[in-house]
Amino acid sequence: MATRSIFKDVTITGTKACRDLLSALENAESKRGKDIVLSQKAQTVRAGEIKKILQKTERT
Repeated sequence: MATRSIFKDVTITGTKACRDLLSALENAESKRGKDIVLSQKAQTVRAGEIKKILQKTERT
């Protein structure tokens, strides 16, 4: 998932678009995200390890 996209500027033109965005943000503020349970073990992988994993999958 790209995290840089949350830092981009958003240009709103028109009063209706502005109100719609504000309404959506206010509505989202009151909602809470769902808790999730991972079905598999997760771990942090470094760039070098990713290359090794990808090389193994290309061979098979």
